[in-house]
Amino acid sequence: MTRNVCIALSVLACGIAPAQNRVTIHLPDSQSRSPITGQWTIVGSVILERLPLKFSTPSSNTYDFPIPLSQISGPTRSQLELGMLPGQSVFVQCDVGREAGMLRLEGHLQNGSGGGTFTFIPNPNFAGGMRSLGFAELSDQKVFMMALYDVDPMYVRELYALGVRPRYSDQLVSMGIQHVTVEYVRQFYDLGYSNLSPDTLISMRVQGVWPDFARELRDLGYGSVSPNELVSMRVQGVSTQFIKGVEALGYDHPAISQLISMRVQGVTPEYILRARSVGLGNLSIDQIINLRIHGIVE
Repeated sequence: MTRNVCIALSVLACGIAPAQNRVTIHLPDSQSRSPITGQWTIVGSVILERLPLKFSTPSSNTYDFPIPLSQISGPTRSQLELGMLPGQSVFVQCDVGREAGMLRLEGHLQNGSGGGTFTFIPNPNFAGGMRSLGFAELSDQKVFMMALYDVDPMYVRELYALGVRPRYSDQLVSMGIQHVTVEYVRQFYDLGYSNLSPDTLISMRVQGVWPDFARELRDLGYGSVSPNELVSMRVQGVSTQFIKGVEALGYDHPAISQLISMRVQGVTPEYILRARSVGLGNLSIDQIINLRIHGIVE
């Protein structure tokens, strides 16, 4: 299957009909906020059931928005296959409903690429719901961003229940952008990581700290690794495989700080074996690190 066909298939969840047979979907009128309009383009193929789009507004703001296919009103497969015929230009009309409002996309797909215009119609009751949770004076643009990244009162309440207390709307949006989902937070909560701060969760998510990593460390006897240590381990490449390799050389349960220092200085199990091969055996981890720092064994 060609890349163009893959991209065309990726929009299975979008309402598609040939340009001459457009289907009009009536949207609710906004009562208290003005609609936001702009341009959208496809910026890649589907990853994890998400269609990656880029949105641009007249104020020159751009947003990457991977829309979950399950959240978009969609056509039948036969309609999609019709649009995949050679030489066809296909009209696209998608509606994405969020608590913050309704997002409508219109445009065309042709040869695996696509783009068009969007209109966001805010939910007039959304700002009031957020205000009741302590997030007042949300601008139209902030409401739009909350719609894009699926931030709503239910998300906030579930975070509160897990001990996470965002203080600013910008923190909430950043958590949405980085996909700090309630499920992500809950899994760490179940592992004993309660009262995590929004900024800590964002950092963990950016650096690829997953609950499975914390579980694997616990299985190796590291049951009290701090969030900052988890982040540092991921940044420096301290994997559970690396830990097992070090322990296999006789180093019983090295400290997290030592493991991080080893990776920072380039101390690997292979380096330790080279040191031993020239008669430098039975050295502590700190001594091995000093050897590497001073270039005694290369």
